[in-house]
Amino acid sequence: MEGGTALAKIIFGDVNPSGKLPMTLPKLLKDCPIYHFGASDQSVIDLEYKEGLFVGYRYYDKYKIEPQFAFGYGLS
Repeated sequence: MEGGTALAKIIFGDVNPSGKLPMTLPKLLKDCPIYHFGASDQSVIDLEYKEGLFVGYRYYDKYKIEPQFAFGYGLS
């Protein structure tokens, strides 16, 4: 019932609708860490994560890969 009020507050600039991404999204599937560290045909249960500390945005920073949308991307 307060949807109209919330929309009006956004339109008139009373609040800032600043949603941010909680993850990094790659441009291409081959830009994902699993491809760099050797994906195999093993089942998901046996999947071994070899990236160590370079998980998420750290991987893209270390290997200088430009993601489609970086961690924290959003409008404000």
